[in-house]
Amino acid sequence: MRYSIITISRQYGSGGREIGTQLADRLGIPFYDKVLCEEAAKRSGLDPTFLELAERREGRKLAYQLQLPGAPFRLSLDDQAFLALAAAIRRLAEQGPCILVGRGANRILSDRKDALHVYLYADRQTRLKRIVEQYGVPAQQAEKVLRDTDRARAVYLKEYTDQVMGHSENYHLCLDSGALGIEHTVRILEAVYRIA
Repeated sequence: MRYSIITISRQYGSGGREIGTQLADRLGIPFYDKVLCEEAAKRSGLDPTFLELAERREGRKLAYQLQLPGAPFRLSLDDQAFLALAAAIRRLAEQGPCILVGRGANRILSDRKDALHVYLYADRQTRLKRIVEQYGVPAQQAEKVLRDTDRARAVYLKEYTDQVMGHSENYHLCLDSGALGIEHTVRILEAVYRIA
């Protein structure tokens, strides 16, 4: 099977964005993370920052609800955000080869045979070090930020895709980016993409 799309799901601090960016450069294909939110915002009218933070809202439903024309029910802003992101993910995948990070892209594109679904994880110490040194999280807050972000992503995925984060059956390939390092993880993914 020849892959043209890679979805990257990841633990917070595992280097998913860096790996995705480097891999996209090596493969010469687009990388969508924050741009994904901008694309979804254009068509939905929702704020791009709101969409970017959608994964981290711990599944809380906002009190504000909108009634869509002709719909017998109301959608929360969180539900609207997920639907806008899902539509953007599908549109970008239709445009050609790309790498998509987070937001349940593996489940949204689960029907595509040309999509390689990857999960990145790392040991806690490696992740804590990364979020302090590279993401700028204060050391005294790192443990809480790591725990809260992982929990929020897990709740988001369960609520919107019915997946349990990190369960291998949701992915084609699970890699320990902490043990392998960023460079080797990128090389492995490049090889799978080019050979498969």
